[in-house]
Amino acid sequence: MKSVVLFIISLLLFFCALLCCLALRGDLCVYITIVACFTTLWAVYSDNKQFVSLSFVFVFFSCMYGVVGPFPFLLGGKIESIFPSIIFQYTDVFLCAFVLSCIGFNLGSLINILLKPRVNNDNQSKCSFLKQENVGSLCVISAFLTSLFEIVNLFRAGGEKILFLGKGVYQSAVGDLSLTLPSGGTYVICGLFLGLSIASYKKGYSTNIKKILVLTALFLLPFLFVKIIMGMRGALISAFLSGIASYSFICPMKKISLTLILFLIFVFMFFHFLYVNRGIVSLLNDNPKLFVEKITDLNRYDVESSLTSGEYVCPIGNFLIFYEKYQSNFDLKLGSTYLKSLLLPIPGFLYPGEKPQQIIYEFRDEFFASWASRSRIASTGFSSILEAFINFGWLGIIVVYCFLGYVLSNIDAKKRRISNKWVVYVYSLMISSCMSFHRESLGAFVSFFIWQVILVAVISFVSKNIIVMDGNREIGNIIRQPSSLPSKKQLRKI
Repeated sequence: MKSVVLFIISLLLFFCALLCCLALRGDLCVYITIVACFTTLWAVYSDNKQFVSLSFVFVFFSCMYGVVGPFPFLLGGKIESIFPSIIFQYTDVFLCAFVLSCIGFNLGSLINILLKPRVNNDNQSKCSFLKQENVGSLCVISAFLTSLFEIVNLFRAGGEKILFLGKGVYQSAVGDLSLTLPSGGTYVICGLFLGLSIASYKKGYSTNIKKILVLTALFLLPFLFVKIIMGMRGALISAFLSGIASYSFICPMKKISLTLILFLIFVFMFFHFLYVNRGIVSLLNDNPKLFVEKITDLNRYDVESSLTSGEYVCPIGNFLIFYEKYQSNFDLKLGSTYLKSLLLPIPGFLYPGEKPQQIIYEFRDEFFASWASRSRIASTGFSSILEAFINFGWLGIIVVYCFLGYVLSNIDAKKRRISNKWVVYVYSLMISSCMSFHRESLGAFVSFFIWQVILVAVISFVSKNIIVMDGNREIGNIIRQPSSLPSKKQLRKI
C-alpha cells in the first residue's frame, strides 16, 4: 500500500531529524524535517485520495507552527516577538519536541491503516440530504447573524471608535463583555453552509447559487469590515477552511487547480498586508495621509518579519519560555489539564461552584502576569506540544500525538462510508478548528468546537421551523405552517 510505504519513509526521515537535533545540528534538522513533513502530507493524501481531509489539514498546520518558528532563528535570522530573545537559545529543544510529535502522529496513522484496511466505498457523492436540506437558507441566515452579532458586540464594547485603537484593545473589550455573542462561530458556520451550497449547485440539487452568494456577501460586509480593519487573519480564514471542508466532502478535491493556487497566493499576500498594517490602523482616524504613505511603502512588507513575529512564533515561544525556567524539573500534570478542558464548555451559571482555571491562564499568570490586567481573556495562546509535555513529559508527546494520529486517521476512513448531514457538519467544523489547535490548549479547542456544533443545531432548527427559503424564489420571512409549506399563491401574497 502506497500510503504505508510513505508513512514508513516519513518516520525514517523524522528519526534522522531527531538524531541531527540531538547532535545539535538544528540547521540540518530543519531541512530534513521539512522534507519529512512533505512526505507525511503525501502519505495522508495517498491514504485519503484527496487533499482536504482532517489528517491533511491537521498535519499542514502542525508543520506551519512547528517549522516556521524555529526556521529563521536556526538559519541565523532574528525573531522579533513578545518573548524574551534569550529563550531562543533552546530552539533545538522545541524542534526536538516537534519531531517527536510528528513521529507519534505518523505511528498512530500507520497503526490505524495496518489494523483497519481501507475500503473503496466513497459516499461523498451520495449525500442525498442536500435534496431535502436547504443549505442556502442556512448560509444566508448564518451570514446575517454573523454581522448582527458583531455589530452588537462592537457597540457594547465602546462603539466604532474602538476599531481604531487596535486589535488587542478591541479583542480585550469584547472578551470582557458578559454573554459575548458568537459572531466568530456563526461566521465559521456560514462558511460551512456556503461550501455545501456550492457543492449542491454543482451536483444539480440547487439552482439559486447566485442569489445565495450575493445575499451572503452583503450580509457579511459589516463583519468582514471589522475583521479587516483589525487585521484578524485567523478569524477571516476560518470560514474558508470550513467551506472548503464541506465542499470537498461532497465533491472531493483530488487535484489542486491553478486557480486555487493563484487564489491562495492572493490570500497570503492580502493577509501579509493586513498583518503589516494593523498596527497603524489608528492613523486612519488621526492622519489618513500618513496612513496612505505607510501602506504604500514597500520596504515595510518583509515576509520574514511577518512569519517570525506573528502567531507562528507563539507555540515555540510558549514552549521555550516554560522550558527555560523548568527544563525537565517539574511535576507532571498526568492528564489533569485534559480533564479540566472538558469542563470549559459548561456555562459558569450551570457549574456548581467555581470552575477550575484552565492551563492556558495558569500559564499566562505565571509567565505573563501583566497580561491579566489587560483582559480576562488576554494571553499568548498556548501550545498543544507543550500541553502534552507538561502532562506526560517527553515520551508523552509521542503518546498523545500517536493517539491523535490514530483517531484522525480513523475518522477520515469512516467518513467515506457514512452519508449523514451531521457527519458533514461535525467533520467540517473539526477541520476548521485544526488551525488553532496547535497554538491553543485542548480546553479552548473543545469549547469552541462544541459551541459551534450547538450553533449549527440552533440555526438549523430556526431555519426549519421559523424561516423558510424557497429554492426557486428569493429569501423572505415566511412562517412554516404546521402541516405543509405555503402554496405559490400564498407566497405571492406574502
